[in-house]
Amino acid sequence: MKCFFKLFLLTFCVNHAIAQCDSTCSSAGICCSNNPAPAGVMISNIHSKGEWMFSYRHTRMYMDNVVDANSSSIGVDEQFKAYDAASLNMQMRMHMLMGMYGITDKLTAMFMLHYMGNEMKMMMPGSESFHTHTMRTSGIADSRVTFLYSLLKQSNKQVIAALGVNIPSGSINEKGRASSMMYPNTRFPYMMQLGSGTVDALLTLSYLRSFDKIYLSTQANVIIRPYKNSIGYQLGNEYALNSWIAWQINNSLSASLRLESAWVEKIIGLDSDLKINREVAANVANTGGFRNFVYAGFTYKPGQTFFENFRLCAEFGLPVYQRLNGWQSRQAANLNIAINYSFK
Repeated sequence: MKCFFKLFLLTFCVNHAIAQCDSTCSSAGICCSNNPAPAGVMISNIHSKGEWMFSYRHTRMYMDNVVDANSSSIGVDEQFKAYDAASLNMQMRMHMLMGMYGITDKLTAMFMLHYMGNEMKMMMPGSESFHTHTMRTSGIADSRVTFLYSLLKQSNKQVIAALGVNIPSGSINEKGRASSMMYPNTRFPYMMQLGSGTVDALLTLSYLRSFDKIYLSTQANVIIRPYKNSIGYQLGNEYALNSWIAWQINNSLSASLRLESAWVEKIIGLDSDLKINREVAANVANTGGFRNFVYAGFTYKPGQTFFENFRLCAEFGLPVYQRLNGWQSRQAANLNIAINYSFK
């Protein structure tokens, strides 16, 4: 099943893009003013020549109790039998600035800058009782440059292909302080780092179709990581399929429902400074897996006012199925918010 999923995404091609038609299409078509793409879809349009769009996006992910490959909860006592410390929960916050520019009516350039914050709460045994410890990392994460090209552009449908590159601007050498109980002057586990440490390929193929006030879209994304970083490990390739439907309630407001299926491969290699029995997240066997999330959201665009070039999007997601490798923290909820501004 996993091989089929991987081959399907590779054949379908593939990291960010949604369809939209040029300024000559009808108001009922896939125009800039009618773009109802959900907040979690990173690329929302192809821009006309000379048009700019800037976007601020915020993503928040919450992970709770540790589960095994069968999604059975692994309690603190059971974690202590295999590891020195037990994971309680984790939060990830991402701030992103994105810019897009229409080079031609068919070709758009996009760049993204990220700032990330991670927080993981752990429990450790003490001399007399258990105590909790929180690990924190924050800073500039990886950046991306992507080019989008319109393969098909009609009044009610569009196909976009995108090719991009991940620039390893995020640190992979985040360490605990000298006073840290778990990682004194030692590198934190993989998921607490701020980047991949490698130049990665980003591929996307996206299809969008409109039916009066209804929009349907399917988008395939792939991140290919071809080599190990300077520490000695290689984050797993990522494959995702996004399908969403949106209803244009009126000229200003639309509602959306999105299904995201994502498969991440295991980490190859390892960080030799990490002791695999320290905690769940330090063991590369506990990486990768398959997740399904369902999101509900809205897109709001003011009418003929000072804010008419702005667009506000938000969506909230919950897991419907997760099958993870080894023991891992379960993703419990995701929140995406986006504010877009376009001009020419």
